[in-house]
Amino acid sequence: MDLRTSAIVLDNGEVMWPRELGPAVIDAISNSGRIVLGLDLRSDGDGEPAPGLDTEVPLFDNKGAALDQSQMAAHEALDPSLLPEYRWVLVTWD
Repeated sequence: MDLRTSAIVLDNGEVMWPRELGPAVIDAISNSGRIVLGLDLRSDGDGEPAPGLDTEVPLFDNKGAALDQSQMAAHEALDPSLLPEYRWVLVTWD
């Protein structure tokens, strides 16, 4: 699946992807020399927040880590067993 065509750009300019593409997105951003600054799980990629779920749950905050550390930490934070009901991930990068 193409990362660009699967992205959803929100009105505020933030970008989210289906969660299963999160690792590929993290790698693409990191491999381009950019630093992943944060990850938020989202429940509204299908248009509306899922019933009973918050719209957005913070998952990872870079806190100033270098590129390689940020990439590894972002992968670890995106553990699919953590809050699996959230099917979308919003990725923030520099």
